[in-house]
Amino acid sequence: MGLNLPLFLDYLSWGDVECVQDPRICYECTALMVSDKLPIVLKRWLSPPRNADTHDFVVDCMQEIGLRELISLHSTVQHLKKDLSQAQLTKMTLDDIIETFKGMSFGVGAPQLWTVLQHLACTGDQQSWNTYKSPTLVVTFIMWMLLYLQSHHNSDGPKFLTLFLKSQGISAKSLDALHAFGITMSYKWAVEAVEQLSSAQMSEVHDVVQSGQPWFMSYDNVNIPFRTFAQCIDHQHHFNSGTATTIYIQPHAPPIPALSFQALQTQCAIGGKTPITFQKIISLEREAAQRSHPHFVWHVLQALLSSPDFDLATYSARDSPVFTPLQPNHELPCGHDYITKQYVLETQQVDEASYDGNLKLLGIWQEQLGLGSHAQKIVTGTDRIIVVGGDQFTDHNGHDRLDWLVIVFGWFHLLMAFANSLHRQYLGSGAGHGLMHAFTILSRKGLGTVQTRGPFHQHLHEAISHMAEAHFRTCWKSPAKLLQLADRIITQMSSSDAIEHQDLKTKTDRDELLRQSAMWNRDVLRYLELHKVMKKGDIGHMEDMLPYLLFRFIGGRNSKYAIEILELLQALHLEEFMRTRCWLVNFHRGCEHFTPVDKAQEKNIKAVKVTFRVIGPFATWDHIGKISPAIPSLEAVQHHMEKQVRTVYRGSSHTSPSHEKDVKTLGDAYVASHVHEFVPGCHIEGKNDIAFDFVQQGTHNLWKTIAQWWDQRSFPRATEQVYCDLDVD
Repeated sequence: MGLNLPLFLDYLSWGDVECVQDPRICYECTALMVSDKLPIVLKRWLSPPRNADTHDFVVDCMQEIGLRELISLHSTVQHLKKDLSQAQLTKMTLDDIIETFKGMSFGVGAPQLWTVLQHLACTGDQQSWNTYKSPTLVVTFIMWMLLYLQSHHNSDGPKFLTLFLKSQGISAKSLDALHAFGITMSYKWAVEAVEQLSSAQMSEVHDVVQSGQPWFMSYDNVNIPFRTFAQCIDHQHHFNSGTATTIYIQPHAPPIPALSFQALQTQCAIGGKTPITFQKIISLEREAAQRSHPHFVWHVLQALLSSPDFDLATYSARDSPVFTPLQPNHELPCGHDYITKQYVLETQQVDEASYDGNLKLLGIWQEQLGLGSHAQKIVTGTDRIIVVGGDQFTDHNGHDRLDWLVIVFGWFHLLMAFANSLHRQYLGSGAGHGLMHAFTILSRKGLGTVQTRGPFHQHLHEAISHMAEAHFRTCWKSPAKLLQLADRIITQMSSSDAIEHQDLKTKTDRDELLRQSAMWNRDVLRYLELHKVMKKGDIGHMEDMLPYLLFRFIGGRNSKYAIEILELLQALHLEEFMRTRCWLVNFHRGCEHFTPVDKAQEKNIKAVKVTFRVIGPFATWDHIGKISPAIPSLEAVQHHMEKQVRTVYRGSSHTSPSHEKDVKTLGDAYVASHVHEFVPGCHIEGKNDIAFDFVQQGTHNLWKTIAQWWDQRSFPRATEQVYCDLDVD
């Protein structure tokens, strides 16, 4: 028959119809396919003892398998081609992509190509050595690159990585270099994508505002230096001021009563005739003091428990209800339904430091939000309330008079003003026992003078916290009856009563150092409590702090915040919306991630100036404004990527060194100076070391401040509504 080995193998391998139909041959073929010997035989054929080479055949097979599997993945990497949006970008997860690539479901997947690449990327020894590198991620990006090289439509991976790198401020040349290697998209695409995200965000916020959902806004100035690369007379380095604006909304929160325009105007008319009284403010302070006292005791208790000298684990009463955290006065709800969503409007080259600048900005914002038409201005002037910073003016209709504005202040800047007030009051000298003394023995540089730039306030806050903890621990005499001890520290060493107790003594019996220490403890407790409750969203406790803050700012001659607090106390009829939506925002699910609105705005300012800064010859205000709305989307991509790879552990939070040594050093100094022990006739020698009681001075000057404030705001206010002179779009 002329049958040879090649023909035999051909017939055996389904090369002849009769052989395929023969039962015996079919049985033998099946036995061969499942035999353990077959892989061994094939490996021998791959490298025979003579010159015959079958590697080309193997390569062809690998190419065919790899190409077939990659083609099956095309539909899985084209989502961003159809929908380049924040929702789609944050919907993509590496875990899902990896499972799709390495598995096979309904004909989609590349398990064999994945296995080959995984083996090539990491040997057995490397698998046991590697602690950081992930071959899984490497293989994923290799397959992304291969798919992108096959077609620019298969670009989910490069697009996602490009926007992540763009959110990190990558340069144009670096991005184009990565694009040349097929890793990312080009810089041109990145710019167009950011503009597309900006446009989508502006359309979305426009719809939100038009939908009638409650929202509010904040804004602040942004100062940007522009650098030229070829200087001429009319082309020099320059520094410009602009304004960045943010809209906030809780899209999933249960509805609350919206601010009523008519109710607001009615209340303003009533409030314009009757100011809040001295007696009312004193009454608010007394009621707030009763509610706040347990929280102050708890704060001191925590300072005592954190002392190395006290071991809670060995304390016999460690399971006592005393150690159960207190319930907040009025805590904001948290969770998915209460996450705040923000929209950054187009940054404008308008300085908000002047009245004219504010008026111009209000017009620009209304245009951006779709509220600039004649009809919308009538609605705004007669039936819409917008919570935003502003001033009162007198004009011919409700729109131009800004009847629709509700003014709020930022708690973050108020907290900074509080810290500055403590700095001014208790700075003293290195020879005293105030802040300068603490700065000196702790070697804290650059804190002698209040600064507005850099990490000054972070360092000042840490120094105040350490100093306060040292004071409270110094008051500790015995671990017995901790709750009673903490309460005694409050009443006898950290209260106005303790200060008054010293004031009633004769000069020869009075201990001025003990009096000043009690005053410091009283004031710093409120500062630390305000800092804590703002993070926890306890707006009830924040409101309870207002009378005390009013006294402090009046006594410390900080008239700006004194007037702001008076206005807020006068307008607490708006409390439901203002307190629950306009003081704090929460961009996370947790209940300890609340942020003052003005601090959130400062972060957006940083994003415009630093994180997503525009540099180079095309850095213009128009371009900055065009890309500003994309900031929330880019931040969302950044956080989404960081959660999936290990970059989340680098630079995402500030880690402070242990403060125990600082607290112990300060505590030893206070013990040696007997600052919390009564020493009759103890006087403070240096004039600079004497701290005046701002709260007491503020209480004495409250009458005068209310009168001056009322004299500046009790003016006739027009009520007519004449819109015929408005420009019609």
